[in-house]
Amino acid sequence: MGCSVPRDAELVGDFRGRIYINLTEFSSIMSQIPWIHPSTLVRLGGGEYAQELDEVVGERSSTGFVLRLPQTVSRYVRENFRLTARIQEFESYFADERIRIGSIDPRILEPSGLDRMLGDVEHLLDETGSIMLTAYANLLSAVLGLLAILRVFARDHGSGLYRDLLSGLQDVSSARPGFVLWQIAQLARQEPEVAEHIRNQPLSELRVRELPAGRTRDALSRFLVDYGHRGVREAEIAAPRWAEDATLMFAALRSHLASAVSRESRERDLQRVREEAEQKLEKNVPIPLRPAVRKLLDVVRRFTRMREHLRGHVVEVLGMFRRVALETSRRIQAREPEAGPDAAFFLTLVEVRRVLNDENERVALRVQRRRLEYERNRKLPEPPTTFVGFPPDDAGVATKAKRLKGLAASRGVAEGRVRILKDPAQAASFEPGEVLVVAAADTGWAPLFLAASGVVTELGGPLSHAAIILREYAVPAVVNVTSATRSLRDGDIVRVDGDVGTVEILGA
Repeated sequence: MGCSVPRDAELVGDFRGRIYINLTEFSSIMSQIPWIHPSTLVRLGGGEYAQELDEVVGERSSTGFVLRLPQTVSRYVRENFRLTARIQEFESYFADERIRIGSIDPRILEPSGLDRMLGDVEHLLDETGSIMLTAYANLLSAVLGLLAILRVFARDHGSGLYRDLLSGLQDVSSARPGFVLWQIAQLARQEPEVAEHIRNQPLSELRVRELPAGRTRDALSRFLVDYGHRGVREAEIAAPRWAEDATLMFAALRSHLASAVSRESRERDLQRVREEAEQKLEKNVPIPLRPAVRKLLDVVRRFTRMREHLRGHVVEVLGMFRRVALETSRRIQAREPEAGPDAAFFLTLVEVRRVLNDENERVALRVQRRRLEYERNRKLPEPPTTFVGFPPDDAGVATKAKRLKGLAASRGVAEGRVRILKDPAQAASFEPGEVLVVAAADTGWAPLFLAASGVVTELGGPLSHAAIILREYAVPAVVNVTSATRSLRDGDIVRVDGDVGTVEILGA
């Protein structure tokens, strides 16, 4: 984006085992761009202290940015000129690598072969991440430009107009699993024996292969082939995928079977909202600027779809890492039983390679020490999503306020009973029409989004992946609600206002 980055910049930090981005440092770098304020970035990504950042981050000189602008624009144009062809080349490469790596059985590989497989997966992640970040940089540039225009011409209505313009994009790959499960539920309705089996069996005991034969079982088998690499906390390779633990998948199916959600009516509503937003945009923007603004909007929509598509590839590669890690863990446990069944997840890539290439390498003590540290961090109070300096000891304290404030993520107002879910095993308690409350705006929860009347999360911003999915599903949502999982309780009746970003407790 044309900013210079100091050599000693520390952009991330580790607090109680959680990775945080250094917003102060990041905002200081971005402040070289004349029209960008730190608070704008915080509100896009989610977080607190937006106003404080504006005060703390001193204005950086924009001279260097302006001088580099011709070069930056030239690079931007050059990259985008070739981007479509580059993505086509990458898609072909990725498809070949997916088949090749997926066909490898890591259990039969020699240690050197497993090491090569790890190297191939690491290289694939580098390639996939690189092109996704290019798309994301383009998206961020276009979004900032669009928001600046909306602030000037739509003023106070700019944020709401932005959300409506980016609703119902269609063909957003991260939203597809939820839609596919909804369609499979409609198939199950036509097979009463299958529907009865899904309704009555304990979720933890449901298996696709044990369903009565028919179209539903075939469709679910195909679903796991296409999307089985996804899951809750899918960016963490130690977390199980849907193919390993189908609890959430069956919970979503059960919810759809118990509700009468009309996808067609939602799609019509989204189309109407999008068309009305486009008309408002046309009305507010001066005639000479309208073609350029329409083009900019098309760019934002295109890169939003592209980023979501490429992120799906990244998650798939992380699933490949998990396969290598599970096999490595099995071999470590065979060598050192005291290391446990998940040893590789507590080792660095360098240490994993050392284990694979040196049969005398011992890691059990190191793994045990790190596992203890991990468990200790899990038992400590959850740090706040945003803090200054170091996280306070009393972080995450529940508020007694009846109205919680967050960021509006998906339009609409919904009322319902609160259901707080912290892991997929709790999904069995979810009832259709409840307000789903989760800590993170995690796309792994997406199968339940369609069955919820509203969604509330502690983390996330309007640009988060979950916010994009929720707008596709037309589910009212508020994200970045501090301590939502502590301030709300199961059974509370709440009103979720996705237009203004509030959650109001109406009763219990």
